[in-house]
Amino acid sequence: MQQIKPKKSLGQNFLHDKNIARKIVDSFTPGKEDTILEIGPGTGILTNLLVASCDRVILVEKDSRAVELLREQYESDQRVVIIHDDILELKLSSILEDNRKIRIIGNIPYYITSPILFYILDRRRYVSDLMMLVQLEVARRITARPSTPEYGILSVLIQTWGSVSFLFKVPPTVFYPRPAVESAVIHLVFDRERRDIIDENLYRLIVRGVFGKRRKMLRTSLKLLFPEIDLAPKMFSIDLNRRPEECTVDDFIQLTNEINYVLNRRR
Repeated sequence: MQQIKPKKSLGQNFLHDKNIARKIVDSFTPGKEDTILEIGPGTGILTNLLVASCDRVILVEKDSRAVELLREQYESDQRVVIIHDDILELKLSSILEDNRKIRIIGNIPYYITSPILFYILDRRRYVSDLMMLVQLEVARRITARPSTPEYGILSVLIQTWGSVSFLFKVPPTVFYPRPAVESAVIHLVFDRERRDIIDENLYRLIVRGVFGKRRKMLRTSLKLLFPEIDLAPKMFSIDLNRRPEECTVDDFIQLTNEINYVLNRRR
């Protein structure tokens, strides 16, 4: 497939190394019965490998030039569906077949990594797993463990509902144009339902709120979020003198449920 000139406005860095593309797809292990959604296929270096392995590949591409190239190659291929759209505007439920969950893969623009991750997180009931090529720093944040500098909002919210693995680093030399940063491949499996979270919106509010002031103790951040409630130690099983990076996912769930209890008791 021919190249197209990358658009800076779209954050395009096209993967051109076939060995890296093969390594990514081999790690993804697509099966013949899988329904795979590829975000931002661009010139199709991953697409070619995916189509060779399974019978249904959905391509979601925003760039009309790339869509034209993809249609030239795949429009007559019954295994491939090409959608000219912004992934963040796509109604994911509309592409499901027989209520089967989809698998997602993509080399996405780095400037919208977080919006795409949260878009998928909000629709995780439709998705079995996700493999993504992201900026190395973001990969480290997503996979970070408590009490590390990288541990934060992305770490907690993604690890709440999924098991995430850091697979391998990818150098700038395999992209055109070369990005100024290193990249990495992560794999996220949505294997945690977390029915123990009483109020998911409250949970996200707390995680975002306390990490927004990560140098402060939980007590200080929570008082700013909920000035109306009593933060007496007897009300909570979590030590509120801890800082957010010291708390596990289970700690945040417990804390959220206890705050939910206190808030409801006031009503």
